[in-house]
Amino acid sequence: MNKHHYIRLMIMTVLSFPAMYLLMYAMVDSFSNVFSNFNQAYMAGLMAAPMVLIELALMSAMYPNKKWNALIATASVIALVLFWLGIRRQVAISDKQFLRSRSLIMAVQSLCASKQRSTIQKSNNYAARSFQASSERLIR
Repeated sequence: MNKHHYIRLMIMTVLSFPAMYLLMYAMVDSFSNVFSNFNQAYMAGLMAAPMVLIELALMSAMYPNKKWNALIATASVIALVLFWLGIRRQVAISDKQFLRSRSLIMAVQSLCASKQRSTIQKSNNYAARSFQASSERLIR
């Protein structure tokens, strides 16, 4: 048995988690809109856990030990379920933290709103003014 492959799988998983965590901020337009929180950690884990299962399934020739594979697959499924429950039930997240985690969505909305602002300002109807006021509240 080649333990070297299993060590590399562990390293790949450990490195993938922070990479996925950081890549979730790719849509944020400025660093001031970045707020670290459990939601992003749960989401990174939710992406990393199935990646291990896919690696074991597609690269099975590299991982010949059935007991280790079963143990790793079981741990990945448990991690997947725990991260899923964490994000669905907002475990360890207060109301304030939840609202701050929505800042990523708000940052994307502010980008859309700023691009549409010139069009909205030209319009005189009530709906356009209402949308502009709402989007400005989101930007703040």
